[in-house]
Amino acid sequence: MTSEPHPLSTPDGWRLALRRTLWPEGHRAAPVKGLPVLVVPGYGMNARLFETRVQGRSFLDALAEAGFDGWTLDFRGQGESCPDEERTGPTGPCGLKEYAFVDLKAAVEHVCAVTAHPRLVAVGCSLGGSLILAYAARFGTDRLERFVGVGAPLFMEQPGALVRAVGVAGPALAVLPVRGTRTLAAFGLPLAARYAKKPLSIYLHPDHVDLSQPDRLARVVENPDRRVNAEIGRWIRTGRLVVDGLDVAEALRGRTLRTLVVVALDDGIVNPASARSVVRVLGEHQVDEIEVGGPEAPFGHADLFLSEHSDRAVFQPVIAWLKRS
Repeated sequence: MTSEPHPLSTPDGWRLALRRTLWPEGHRAAPVKGLPVLVVPGYGMNARLFETRVQGRSFLDALAEAGFDGWTLDFRGQGESCPDEERTGPTGPCGLKEYAFVDLKAAVEHVCAVTAHPRLVAVGCSLGGSLILAYAARFGTDRLERFVGVGAPLFMEQPGALVRAVGVAGPALAVLPVRGTRTLAAFGLPLAARYAKKPLSIYLHPDHVDLSQPDRLARVVENPDRRVNAEIGRWIRTGRLVVDGLDVAEALRGRTLRTLVVVALDDGIVNPASARSVVRVLGEHQVDEIEVGGPEAPFGHADLFLSEHSDRAVFQPVIAWLKRS
């Protein structure tokens, strides 16, 4: 697969990396059909996650082979998104407000304009899905035909011990800078897989993820932002997602948005109750569910895209749902 860059300049001085997935010239692929699909990553990661082939196909491979027009976005400060060199003066801050109401809005409008489709499908991994819900709460769902939340919380429902600890540490995390996470991941993943398999399994199960090339996996990792750390900490402590003063759940009530939630039963970051919590707002009549995991093929948070079982258990069912009329 190749990608076609569509860089976007934001009003506050960021140059966002928006990319369209393409087949190499001469490859006989399924014809592009239906609505474009915009896929956005979660917190502390970038859109390389969706093109990473650990075992079998990546998510972008699966979308393209099914004939979908796939797009990905790196939020400001992540992946290839960086300050705009043509702008003088400081760039705008990083935060949930900027991610959802500036970056995501710009990407949605651009994809719709380029493809000449008035609506698109939005797929969000983890926090990326939550940001799509925030976008819908602020701007409505006129541009969103469907939404897929993959391990994406709205409410924080009975968070586990590790997540609660992040909530408690939120004020401190807002002060302390975090650097070198990619290097730490490349060095630490093989060690954790060998000596700390059980704690690691809340995030990924090393028995089902190929860790022989840790540098390849580590390239999807990004340094956390201190301001966002504080916002997520508040979200964990209160249970409610509030972005720029907007209570996302309350603002979503009454909206029409056909939704699919993907729930990982062994996820220690976004537990099943949190992953399916959007149904409390949108209602069971609008929300379908794919449940993955169990003793034979456990799914933690990152397993949703990186497990040897991801294609069968996640990608194919999501694509089947997208193909429904």
